[in-house]
Amino acid sequence: MLVSNSKGFTRKYHAVNLLVRGNLESLSLFADAKPLSAASAASLSFSRDFNDGKSWSTVKGVLMRPVKFDTEPNVIFIPSVALNRTHYTESTAKGTDTLILRAAVDRLYPLPKLESVESLNFRFNPAYITDTQFETAIVSAEFQLQPSATHLGIGKTIPAKAFQFNWLPNLFSEYGRVLRQENDDEEQSRFFRIGPRLEIEFWLRNFQQLRAALSAQHLFSLRPESRSRKSVEASLSLALDGTGHLALQVKYVNGDSSAKLEDEHFWTLGLGVKY
Repeated sequence: MLVSNSKGFTRKYHAVNLLVRGNLESLSLFADAKPLSAASAASLSFSRDFNDGKSWSTVKGVLMRPVKFDTEPNVIFIPSVALNRTHYTESTAKGTDTLILRAAVDRLYPLPKLESVESLNFRFNPAYITDTQFETAIVSAEFQLQPSATHLGIGKTIPAKAFQFNWLPNLFSEYGRVLRQENDDEEQSRFFRIGPRLEIEFWLRNFQQLRAALSAQHLFSLRPESRSRKSVEASLSLALDGTGHLALQVKYVNGDSSAKLEDEHFWTLGLGVKY
């Protein structure tokens, strides 16, 4: 796509097709989007407790569209909408309800003089965090620093006999303020957190339809009026079709998945969707 600006010259950029993923981090930085077999999937699940006569459904995923600039190959713009919603059909219990609007900017910094690390990928995420009823309002700036070091296995697939895996450590921080909240139990102050995040994925060399993934983070609060947050997520998925769009997925989640601080702890079996 060509766009004319006020100075009379044209700037060329192109947008990747609209992507459906499990999280924003499932996009490879400064490369094409991960193949469907490797990308995390948005999840749809339904559960029923026949003893209590209760049922609930869960939707979790990210809709995003990366934009790449031909004149700035080291910059990518990624607008996205993330939804994490649990709805109880026969209960007054309130489930998780988080809606996040982001406008991420990724910047690649090559390090040709260093042998240990080839580059640093920096991501800046202005974010507006709310819910599907827009009762909560949180403004946040998220920062992520991710190294690329292929000799350490960071940024490439590592063979291990019958298995293959990759891992991705990074440093994550968030700074923001709660403008409006749903109830008095949530924070009503500024927050500033920083800490490590780790993502690991395993799969069989000769059966790549079956994949296991683990992600964990621990963000330490640097302000006394806010608390730290941590989360762990593990999943096992089995591709149901040759294109990789659908998968049967078992997932375990424990912790706070966003700055909205909605504590989650559950197992779920559902359908994974990715495009």
